[in-house]
Amino acid sequence: MATIDPYVHFCHTRAVQVWTKLAIGFTATAIVIVSVYGAYQLVEEQRDLRVAAERDLRLTGAALQIAAGNALRDRQPADVRIVVDTVKLRDPSLDVLVFDAAGGLIAGSWGSGAAEDLVRRSIHEAQRTTSAVGGTTASVISVSFQLE
Repeated sequence: MATIDPYVHFCHTRAVQVWTKLAIGFTATAIVIVSVYGAYQLVEEQRDLRVAAERDLRLTGAALQIAAGNALRDRQPADVRIVVDTVKLRDPSLDVLVFDAAGGLIAGSWGSGAAEDLVRRSIHEAQRTTSAVGGTTASVISVSFQLE
């Protein structure tokens, strides 16, 4: 007497084999489609977030430049300090440093010591490039942030 193993018999039945192949094929296709679409959405979301962050940083930089320029024009360096402190309170991830034309630090937000050397090098490079181009003045806004 021969015994039939139900699992082996199930896999070798022609009708079940076709349905199994179809199910596996549809499942694999669905997984590929969802994975590709998910990867596309991740790339789009990253691009959108980067554009939004850049826009916000440019807006903040322009506002800081105007506020610091007006305060320095009116010879009120304390106002620059207030603006810098207000920005740091609103967004602790931003480090704000305000330098004069000679590269001296006028005001800096607390906790921005690590960025100070980077900004000083950027100012020095901009001044060197500006003098090589023809002596035109340039405003440098250097913003550094760390992606998490």
